[in-house]
Amino acid sequence: MFSEGEAPATTCVYLSYGESIDRHIDFACNEEFATFLAKELCPWIDSLTERKNDFVLCGLSLSGLAAAFAAHRYPQEFRRTLCQSPSAWWNDEWLIGQIQDPALDRPKCWISVGDRETEENVTHDPTGMIQKTSQVSSVRRLALAMGYSGIDVRENLFSGGHDPACWAAELPSALRWLL
Repeated sequence: MFSEGEAPATTCVYLSYGESIDRHIDFACNEEFATFLAKELCPWIDSLTERKNDFVLCGLSLSGLAAAFAAHRYPQEFRRTLCQSPSAWWNDEWLIGQIQDPALDRPKCWISVGDRETEENVTHDPTGMIQKTSQVSSVRRLALAMGYSGIDVRENLFSGGHDPACWAAELPSALRWLL
């Protein structure tokens, strides 16, 4: 594979949003957004690169939920997924209930959460999403559901909170395991 500190040639494509409300719409297990990723973005990336259909779909927080959902809906397009502190609590843990069918060909998913992500009964602006359970609890339940369905899951509990610095620190290990 590759040694410590090295990574294979990689093309990165980043999606961003200007408004928080757009994130709350597209990243909350949105079928249209997942279809866009799989059926429009992936073919576009394929047209520009040599590495056909060799994707690692990454997301953090609410986009981590979107990554898990897209991989669930389109397992052939997204064989490897990185979900850092995914908002698995969304809609009373709706996605966890959807992951029931056995996964094909053992896809891989790195799913992580910080040991300080323990807040409960939180309202998230701008849409008023309600987080009834802690991030830690909901992420652990999502990882279990994925594992039971046959996904090769690496669950990582890191020291810290819902923090980009924590996600950056674990990123090399996550990508090394996924690749």
